Amino acid sequence: MSLSSKLWSGTGLVHCLMGLTVPELRGPLLRIIQEGTAEAANPEERYARGTAVWFHLFGGLVVLQGLAWKQYAHETNTKELPRWWGWSVTAIGITMGKIMPQSGWPLVLVQGVRIVWRNKSNHNKKIEGKEE
Repeated sequence: MSLSSKLWSGTGLVHCLMGLTVPELRGPLLRIIQEGTAEAANPEERYARGTAVWFHLFGGLVVLQGLAWKQYAHETNTKELPRWWGWSVTAIGITMGKIMPQSGWPLVLVQGVRIVWRNKSNHNKKIEGKEE
């Protein structure tokens, strides 16, 4: 598993775990589990439940994306993701820092910069001994 895929999957896992520790997200999630639905008559409760669902869904998708990165690295026989992907992750980190400054955006930004840096340093070589 490439380090980038481990870091990204770990970021998704941390995202979900943080959601379980924050009362404003944990409470609505527990109510969804108890009642079996995210629907609520009260608009504030509906918003709270929707927020909890999307927060955890995003974390889960980040974990899956990390696993997809692992598969990509294995199938393409490379040590790192493409430079363009690093720039995409970097742009997401910068954007999140601007619109959500009290979020985990530094984790995303650092990972994007790391991918760009590793490609700049010509670390994206084929893995020795792996067949095409």
